[in-house]
Amino acid sequence: MDVGLIGLGAMGGGMARSLRAKGHAVHVCDVRAEAAAEFAAEGGIACANPAEVARGAAPCGAAAWAGTPAITAVRDEAVATDRATDRARRRGRVLELGLM
Repeated sequence: MDVGLIGLGAMGGGMARSLRAKGHAVHVCDVRAEAAAEFAAEGGIACANPAEVARGAAPCGAAAWAGTPAITAVRDEAVATDRATDRARRRGRVLELGLM
């Protein structure tokens, strides 16, 4: 399954590695481009921005945001402007995972 994650911090990075280890195609982006590049070198798929993550995950409609307030703001922009994200949301497969 194609899965998208925004944010490769402690939570998002661990989730991304676990999903990839289970054989999923994991599309990621992070404000730290080097984190996404390192993940791609390990077999993941680095994306330039959240909309690209959504497009990569949209064929199966699974996308997740591992959140901080900054990532939530980026998510809001992606959702507002990208039809692929909207399609995934309509299918009920967009998750926001925030830290409280």
